[in-house]
Amino acid sequence: MPVISRSELNHPALSTAGGSALNTSINTIYTTLGDNDNSRYKEFSAVADTTTVEVNHNLGVNLSELTVAIYTGSGTNLTRVFVPESATPAWTIQEKAGDEKVIIEIITPSSGGPHTFAVVVSHVVYDFLKVGGNSGASAIANTRLFIENGATTGITIGTPSNQEGYIHFADPGSNFAGEISYNHTSNSMGFFTDGAVRAVTIDSSQNVGIGVTLPTARLHADRDGALTVVGQQSHTALTVGNSTNGAGNVAQITMGLHNVNAPVAIAAIQNTATTYTNSHLTFSTRSATTDTAPTERMRITSDGNVGIGDTQATARLHADRDGVFTVVGQQSHTALTVGNSTNGSGNVAQITMGLHNVNAPVAIAAVQNNASIYTNSHLTFSTRNLNTDTAPIERMRITSSGNVGIRNTTPEDTHATFYNVAVGALGRIQGKLAEDASGFFSLSHNSYYDSGNNPKYIRASTEASEHKQLDGTHVFKVAVAGTGTITWNTAMTIDNSGNVGIGTDSPVSISTGSGPVLDVQGVVQATDADNSTGRGICMQVLHTETKGAGTTSATFSPPNTGAKANGLVMVNGPGGDGGMTIVIQADDTGTLTVNSILGQSGPLVGASLVKTAADTWQIQGISTTAGDMTIGWIGMT
Repeated sequence: MPVISRSELNHPALSTAGGSALNTSINTIYTTLGDNDNSRYKEFSAVADTTTVEVNHNLGVNLSELTVAIYTGSGTNLTRVFVPESATPAWTIQEKAGDEKVIIEIITPSSGGPHTFAVVVSHVVYDFLKVGGNSGASAIANTRLFIENGATTGITIGTPSNQEGYIHFADPGSNFAGEISYNHTSNSMGFFTDGAVRAVTIDSSQNVGIGVTLPTARLHADRDGALTVVGQQSHTALTVGNSTNGAGNVAQITMGLHNVNAPVAIAAIQNTATTYTNSHLTFSTRSATTDTAPTERMRITSDGNVGIGDTQATARLHADRDGVFTVVGQQSHTALTVGNSTNGSGNVAQITMGLHNVNAPVAIAAVQNNASIYTNSHLTFSTRNLNTDTAPIERMRITSSGNVGIRNTTPEDTHATFYNVAVGALGRIQGKLAEDASGFFSLSHNSYYDSGNNPKYIRASTEASEHKQLDGTHVFKVAVAGTGTITWNTAMTIDNSGNVGIGTDSPVSISTGSGPVLDVQGVVQATDADNSTGRGICMQVLHTETKGAGTTSATFSPPNTGAKANGLVMVNGPGGDGGMTIVIQADDTGTLTVNSILGQSGPLVGASLVKTAADTWQIQGISTTAGDMTIGWIGMT
């Protein structure tokens, strides 16, 4: 680096303007170097403008390896002039042709003369230079420039506002191995390595770019190349590490305004102390406004499990939340929410499961029902039975009103007091939510109840049926195919007393304490077990009639249903007192005859039976005429 020649030490200006400290420091250097030649110092008086003077330096090197200092004025008022940049008008320094290693020519400025000045020529010496301070510089190994001061100390490199100032680092085989530069136009600082490679940039906004020349964030790290191996250091733009190996040690990035503790942290927590350790990735935040460490909120374990509110993470996704949670659906009582930020009818928020590509084989989804601010949604369950990458098919749905569809996506909505389960296209399970006698439960085919409690057909071309339980009574109903409101025909009823009615929804009980009754309004038919002969018994109430009070005899004519129309005439005595059974038999021609009279009791004891016409008989000798008599006919084939 350039150093001042020894001859400058003897200049009068050093005793006052230069200062004794500078004189002492430079004198020490030159004494160390063994430089005792003062022939490179020369003064000139009253030199005219644009006049050439000569200085003999005898250093045997070109001007490019020398430093030339010019002091204007005289005596103790000499002022250093830095040439050629700052001199106005300019001083000119050049080598004398033919004597370039011996003589330097100084040409005075073109105005301002006559000029009185001194010239000092110094050799470029690469050695140690200490400026200021009292400590021993030898304690700093391999130092060539040491600047020390009792107060703030610095080095200033001044350049024009549209230029760069820089410090170059070179080796013997390179003119440019490294650089620190400042660009005044962009007000950015650059750090270069390996020649002209810009490694780090600090821009005017204090953004720092590593591997990028125009950083867009406080720290912007980039790395060129095809980087494909996750976790490999040579494919990494930024690494945050911990050089101490031990289970529980952390390498972390903290964020936010902080003192001792930051409010947010992302950390790798070492899991073992092995050479190639594994670690958990944690995410921590702080809710308090005090200087306390943040609390872990989420963790991805070394084996890939994710824990939210749980540091153990024993499943692929383990969500937990501390506290007493009792309100279903309220977000503040929820550990995990799957949402869709776009509002629109038909939009889904779903959880998919199973091995999948574009489509998953299983899905549980909330399907938005409308686009209101507080939207309602249906809950759907879908599966796929194909081995192709197709979307799963909805198998079950719980609508926003509580209806359930099994293999049915539109279970009929009724009203708030009904619930409905659709099984396939036509099957329904329905109920009315009431704790009084109006509440019911039904299993039906091709029918449902509308908001007015009216049974409706689902499909017009198909018959309907229903099993309905109402206030302890089971009613089985059928209907022919139709449209709109269904008109039911009761097939069977079992009331809450155990009475069974066939063809009626109100089975009649004979009397109190007689036990359950089978009330058949229609035909009762039985055949042999294997139905091989086609023979059996068919019982049918064909006829009933009532005889008024005061009757001492009663005439009846059972209907003749044709060949083999055998039957029983059941007689209930006057006022329900006593009775008798008459067995009627039909021959092959269909002629009816009395076979026998059984069980005469009460007023009918001793009564006789007289045939008064074809298929007509009269009961005679009834002992009392109080009350009505009832005669019924049951035919058997």
